[in-house]
Amino acid sequence: MRIIGWVLLLGIVFTLVQVVVGEQGKIIIQHYDPSFAYESTTFVQDGRYVAFSAINRAPLHNPRKIHLFDLLQNTSSQVWNSSLIPHSTTVQLSNTPYFAITYQLHSDSYNTTLEIHSLLSKPSSLLPLWSRTLSKHIGSTAISKNGRILATTLSHRDFTIEARWFDVKSGSLLGFWIAPAPILYEMAGGGRLSDNATVLSFYCNTWVVALNISSSFAQPILTFNTSGPIYTMKMSPSGRTIITVSNYHHVQLYRYSETQNKFELGWKTVIPDQFPVETCAVTDTHAVVAGIGNSGQALISLFSVEQPTPVWEYYSKKIPVDYPNDIIFSGDGRMIAAALAGAAYESEGNNPELTVFSVEKGLVWNYTTEGSMFSVDLVSQPNGGYLLAGCGAHGINYGSTGGDLYVAQLK
Repeated sequence: MRIIGWVLLLGIVFTLVQVVVGEQGKIIIQHYDPSFAYESTTFVQDGRYVAFSAINRAPLHNPRKIHLFDLLQNTSSQVWNSSLIPHSTTVQLSNTPYFAITYQLHSDSYNTTLEIHSLLSKPSSLLPLWSRTLSKHIGSTAISKNGRILATTLSHRDFTIEARWFDVKSGSLLGFWIAPAPILYEMAGGGRLSDNATVLSFYCNTWVVALNISSSFAQPILTFNTSGPIYTMKMSPSGRTIITVSNYHHVQLYRYSETQNKFELGWKTVIPDQFPVETCAVTDTHAVVAGIGNSGQALISLFSVEQPTPVWEYYSKKIPVDYPNDIIFSGDGRMIAAALAGAAYESEGNNPELTVFSVEKGLVWNYTTEGSMFSVDLVSQPNGGYLLAGCGAHGINYGSTGGDLYVAQLK
């Protein structure tokens, strides 16, 4: 690794490094925060900006903040923090200039407040564009890539689940859907919006639901009981393909049928018991699932949406290594990036990684990081290359050792 300089950007010191790993990529930004662990990241406006949210688990109220990098101007700033909020918050970044904050003013309260902020407002985003306090629990929030719609999934005291969608800029309620909860006291979570904001998907215990929200009254186009608790669910950017993982091993893929005007089960498969699935991603042509075995060896499997036979499989070479926390396709669907957390305990030896795959060729680049990686994003560039962002803790999990963020340039 060759350090090429220290840069003071708006009061924050960052280390710019150039790390060449093979011929495929190099780290262009690396930053260590001694107090906050970075928990999520996303590129904004096709890679002009990259945002990172961070959490400090030492105080009881777990304060959070957001850093924004302007990759064109080579500047950085802290654009938001939870100093005005007395209790724990949830931060939902998006590929748009907007992000969502949810919190409860009192830990024993059933009321939840939803705020929408702008990443690009000056001088800061401490004050929201708008806010709503709802007499129910918010299970998830999602913002469409076109920046028009914010969707929420909610759970009620009367054992119902609900979805609502709002105009991002004005906060106007555009529509809602409500139904009895399939399992009492269960939260509706994992909300996903298609890029064009016409399909909203989420899950509640064993059920996966997809709604056509192009009008104020939603039309259900998928309600399916997976017969096992859903651990994770993802939807393709177009909103035409959905993948779910239930009981850690049962993977099911659903595809939208134009003739039936609803989703239908495309295929299902069972991942071997020694590799429980932790995360997944999907496009309209491929699906990828990532899990970890009893030995600590990660398995990443790529599937075609046509059949449940893997196109290729990648087994991590380091043991113990690479608890997979996040995996994502690039917007063009040609590349895959994974955030791998390393071992669960320092005594096992920690080998966390940022890893990149080609859909056609498999592994093309990886980089061993300082600590556990929690989140990753990947965006294609006009010159044919890619930008990768990854972040996590500086040590194991969310300890008190701070956090690291990285931006890499890939060929």
